[in-house]
Amino acid sequence: MYVNEFNIIEILSTMKIRLYVIILFILSILPVHSEFFRNLNLSNGLSNLSVMSICQDKLGRMWFGTKEGINIYDGNEIQSYKGWIRDENDSLIWMGNDINPIQKGSDDNIYFLSDNNLFCYDINRETFKKITHKEYIQYFTVSTNYIWYINNDSLYRLSYNDKKSYAIAKSPYERINTMELLSDSCLYIGTKDGLFILNNSENTEYKHFLSGVDIYSLFESEKKELWLGSRMNGLYRKDSNGMFYKVINEQYFYTGGG
Repeated sequence: MYVNEFNIIEILSTMKIRLYVIILFILSILPVHSEFFRNLNLSNGLSNLSVMSICQDKLGRMWFGTKEGINIYDGNEIQSYKGWIRDENDSLIWMGNDINPIQKGSDDNIYFLSDNNLFCYDINRETFKKITHKEYIQYFTVSTNYIWYINNDSLYRLSYNDKKSYAIAKSPYERINTMELLSDSCLYIGTKDGLFILNNSENTEYKHFLSGVDIYSLFESEKKELWLGSRMNGLYRKDSNGMFYKVINEQYFYTGGG
């Protein structure tokens, strides 16, 4: 059968059209994900480029703790506070500048450390309150009923209702990096010398794990496994049986516990 040049061109055009149709069909059934990033900086109203902590309140606003004050972003603009601010009594109080960390309490209010003192932002009254005065609080964390914080050499528990503090125990170490009250009702404290665990229900002595490891971050997964990030020493995991493992190249090496 003789095929001239015109027929060849027609066949190729038909094949090309069919190929386009197939490609369009495949693209139409694939899920489409669009990602949008926006950079917030000094020109947008951010008070400082070093953002040390992030939190979200019940209204959806984002809170950023920086080296020069606290910033509230509503999706359109940023409102920042630093230095001297007005409190709930419309009096001037010194808030300071260095904000870290920020956390949302179970009462929906925002709590944060500024220059080593604890502050509260009342989400309903839209006012600030200085909870501690002339203290040296290294870190704090929130739970259902209390706020826990390390002040100087002692561990305190503060009630949401009356804002009164009670000393619970001595601080396990002089330098505290992070602290979390987890689902097992134990308080986990990451320090420059490993992990300290205090049983909140029994108020017993601290248990000490991973001595010599600078524990910098803590995270509890849905499987109730504790992940521990360290400074210059990699990642660790504590399983549901209380065993500690070091994660190296996606392999686990037993380090103690139980």
